[in-house]
Amino acid sequence: MKKRVLAFLSTSVFLFVFIIPIQHVEASYIPSAPYYLYTGSITSTLYINNGTASCSSEIEGGTSVTKIIGYQYLQIKNSNNVWETVSGGYWTKTANDSELTMINTKSSLSAGTYRLKT
Repeated sequence: MKKRVLAFLSTSVFLFVFIIPIQHVEASYIPSAPYYLYTGSITSTLYINNGTASCSSEIEGGTSVTKIIGYQYLQIKNSNNVWETVSGGYWTKTANDSELTMINTKSSLSAGTYRLKT
C-alpha cells in the first residue's frame, strides 16, 4: 500500500512540476503571433539629419497575401526610458498587393534617441 501511495505522489509531483509550467509558457506566446503571421519580410530604415527624420519601410507578404496594411511609428525614448510616439510621427498605408513601401519624413526633432517601429 505504501508503494502505491508513493508512486501516486511521485507521479503527481512530476506532473505538477514539469507539465503545468510548459502549458503556461505556450499559452502566453500565442496572442502576439497573428500580426506577422503572413509576413515574408519587413525592412525599416531611419535616418536623422539636421533634426529631420527620414522613415522608410518595405513590407513583403508571404505567399497568398493580397492586401497589406502598414503602420510606422517614429518613437523617442523619454526620461523614464520608455518609448513614446512622437507627435505627428504616426503613418499608415494600405496596398492591395503583396508588397508595400512607406516613405515619410518628420522635421523639427529635438535631440534624443529615436527608433522606427513598423
